[in-house]
Amino acid sequence: MSESHLRIAVRQGQKVFSQCDPADCAYIIERGRIAVLIESNGTATKIAERGPGDLFGEMAIIDKMPRSATVQALEDCVLLTLTNGQIAHRIESADPVVRLILDVLLTRFRDTLSGLGADDGPAAQPASTAVGPVPDMDVHRIDALAQMRLEGEIEAGIKNREFELHFQPIVRLRDGQTEGFEALVRWRHAERGLVPPVAFIPAAEASGLIVPLGDWCLRQACASLRAFRQTLPPGRPLFVSVNISGIELQRRDFFDRYREILDEAGARPEDIKLEVTESVLMKDPEQVTETLTACRALGSTIALDDFGTGYSSLSYLNRFPIDTLKIDRSFIQALHTDRASHNIVNAIVALGWGLDIPTVAEGIESADALLAIGCAFGQGYHFSRPVAEREAIRYLRTGGRTARTALGAG
Repeated sequence: MSESHLRIAVRQGQKVFSQCDPADCAYIIERGRIAVLIESNGTATKIAERGPGDLFGEMAIIDKMPRSATVQALEDCVLLTLTNGQIAHRIESADPVVRLILDVLLTRFRDTLSGLGADDGPAAQPASTAVGPVPDMDVHRIDALAQMRLEGEIEAGIKNREFELHFQPIVRLRDGQTEGFEALVRWRHAERGLVPPVAFIPAAEASGLIVPLGDWCLRQACASLRAFRQTLPPGRPLFVSVNISGIELQRRDFFDRYREILDEAGARPEDIKLEVTESVLMKDPEQVTETLTACRALGSTIALDDFGTGYSSLSYLNRFPIDTLKIDRSFIQALHTDRASHNIVNAIVALGWGLDIPTVAEGIESADALLAIGCAFGQGYHFSRPVAEREAIRYLRTGGRTARTALGAG
């Protein structure tokens, strides 16, 4: 979030907030100590103390209720504030199951306070708000149930072989020849039909099911590559590009599993390209660098996907073992209508040339302008939609060139 953390000073004996006050922020103690007090029938009872590094006042923000206790400074304090918006952003972006667990814990805590007499007397919270479910619990319960149901279906789908790979050609722009395919996972659900990745990948990542699903994708990509090779002349190069998630790369056994899968499939590492996004690189840079470097030493190449939409730092192009830059489709599709996008694409292509890193334009609608500014490769519906393995084989049998070549594409 862009909001800054406000630092406030509180004198010894001063109240930070009182029981039943409306809540607009939580606090982290930078210096000093505070007491948490429950007021009932005119008497204040200390139930806890907090010191440097501790967080307090967060519950009323999370469950959108008045303050459940009074907080008073035991000594001079310096506090950092966390605003309502800063906390809400973090909670709403959390996994639905985590949100439900949080709701349940808050409800039980409120019930415990009620048992201590926190809702007795005129200074206490209204009975209608002191206990019971937090306002969003029903919504979070529904979200959590849907998430858990989806995770169960994904797990069953992996076991029942409901997933399949579709392949989209990556084309050399100067003559339309296909250099490789990107493997894109799809889920052929028994009831919902063909399900796109955006509908299940986040749940697979949150549950850890992305690991067995990723292993299956890599095995299937190797098997499909073997089938593709049988249609090509001997010695004709062809790669398959496989998307790798941050969850997979952060596992220390990823490289060993990767090498084992390739060995079992009889696939050459140099025929497999691993695609990662900028956000993946930044989650655990040391581990990711170590893993990708090992894969590259084995012979595989690394593509940086959606380049230009994330951090886009020149430093990590030097730090991480990157072999290909894939320019995000949002810039490519605005190439002819937005001068800024045209300039960005031009700059990325020039950067690639300067670093000896080939560029791939995603989401191509017209290849002419890209070829003119030096982009080497392209991918998109202009050439082909993602197709099943048998259609990709049929396409390769026609010569491995798109119907719309880069020069004179109609």
